[in-house]
Order: sequence, then C-alpha cells, then structure tokens
Amino acid sequence: MRINFVKYLFVFIVGAGLGFGIRSVIAANLSSANMIPNTGGGADFSKISAIALGNIPLRSGPESILFPQIGASVQGDTVVIIGKARGTTWVKVEMPDSKTGWMDSSYLDFNADLSEIPVAEVPNGSLIRIKTRTTLAGPLAGIWIDICPALGGVSDCTSTRTNSQGLALAYLPTDQLLPWTAKIVASEPAIESDYFPPVSDTAAIDLTNQPTELIVFSYEPKTVNIQGKVVDGQGNPVSNAIVFAQRSDGVQSQIQASAQGEFVIRVANGNWEMSATDAPRSNKKSPPRQVIVVDEQSLTNLVLTLP
Repeated sequence: MRINFVKYLFVFIVGAGLGFGIRSVIAANLSSANMIPNTGGGADFSKISAIALGNIPLRSGPESILFPQIGASVQGDTVVIIGKARGTTWVKVEMPDSKTGWMDSSYLDFNADLSEIPVAEVPNGSLIRIKTRTTLAGPLAGIWIDICPALGGVSDCTSTRTNSQGLALAYLPTDQLLPWTAKIVASEPAIESDYFPPVSDTAAIDLTNQPTELIVFSYEPKTVNIQGKVVDGQGNPVSNAIVFAQRSDGVQSQIQASAQGEFVIRVANGNWEMSATDAPRSNKKSPPRQVIVVDEQSLTNLVLTLP
C-alpha cells in the first residue's frame, strides 16, 4: 500500500506541476488512450476521441430526422467529442476536417461514460421537456412520446422515452416555429395494468416562448378491484366476454373475462358504469350497471347479464 500511495502522490504532484487538476490526472490515468487535454482553459474537461463504427451522419442538431445532415464519417474515422445534448445519446463532435456537428453516440466507440461529458449548447434547437408522473407526483418511466408537427405527417415526428425520473427530453429546430404536439404512444405493460392513462394524451408545444414550458402528463393509479361474472339470460357463464368500465369523468377501463365468465377489473374511486359484450361473436351487450366506489373499497359478486 505504501508503494501505491507514493506512486499516485508522485503522479499528482507531477500532474499539478503541468497544470492539470486532480480530476484531470485521474481521468488521464483511467483512459489516457482516448483523452485529449483541453488546453484552452474554461471547463475542467478533457475532450474524448472516438472511433466511428460506420458511415455515421453528421447533423446540424441532436436528432436524426428534423435536423439536416451536414456531413458523415467513414468507418474507422477518429472524431473528437466536445459535448453532449442534455438527456439524450447525442454528442457534439469535431470531424477530422475540423467541421463540427452532432452524432448519435450509440454508433461511436469511446472509453467514457456520457455522464462525464459536459452539456453543450444547441443554439439552433429548442429543448422540449416532458414529465410523466402519477397523480401522487411519483415519476413514471418507460413511456414513449411522439413529437410531431400539428399539421404534419408521421415522417416528420421524433420519439423520446421517459427515464427513471419520469423525464423525457428532445430537441426541435428553432427555425420551424409551426405548431407541434407531444402525444403518448406506448408504455410498459405494467403501467397500463396499474394506471389510467391521462384523460388527454396529447399536449401542444409552443416554440415561440423560450424556454418552452414543461409538459406534464399525470397517470391515476388503479387502486380498487371490482370482481364479478358475465352470464347469459339463463345464468350460464359467457366465456371471454369483454367487460367495460367508464367513470363519470370519461376515464375508462376494460378487461377480458375468463373462459368461466369471471373477471377482476381495476378501477379507482368514483361513479362507474359497468357493462359487458360478447363481441365479436355477436352484438349482445349487457344493460349498464351503476357502481359507486368510495374509500378505495373493492367490490365483489357483480353480475353482468347479456340478453
């Protein structure tokens, strides 16, 4: 242990004499093969060299559809990472010909973690921030959101996904001030099972105000079970019937009954209208049953009868 201490003390002293800080010495010791010292002063960061794993497009901003391509790497090219876009896998790079632009770091080979790379400004991009959470303010991860022109087609869309903090980030070109929308398009199965989606799954994005406002989508937990059975007019179970529940505010839930006609549907407090159908076998539908759920009390033995 004494030998190691002396060795690293010596490295620190020599490094300090050359003008490096403690963090720079450690970084150089860990990944000196692809770290280029930043000698221009300012941020305590060593630029990182990376190898292109293919012919990677170089774009004017950190997104693969909305920002135009301004160049490309050849497989094996060495580029220099000089920053990253906040909350994405995109990094700002300097090409061998000194041109700068943005590449998706998923297609670059480099020995560093994205968390070590400082955030770079995107002067031609607007940062869009989207939060997904429960009505109790807890974050929800794994929700996919499409950001599209309000009057455009799917080909003009970009997608983003919420992280463990329930936050999704994306960049839009500042020169396209047309109306945009953020729309929830998919989520993890567990979320669909445990939560009601927002009553509105779409939000408008206004690029005329900078920075743009945080968009929040709130999910209500399903906290109550309603257990019952679907039967026909003779009291026989109806297999695989579809059971619907709609609350007075428009929130909906549905589930397929078992082969024995039994079901457990998850809801929350409120006034619910319950019904069932055996579609697509026929158009039969049970008369609606009114169910009031209070204090998160589960209900059992609800019978829905098809004519």
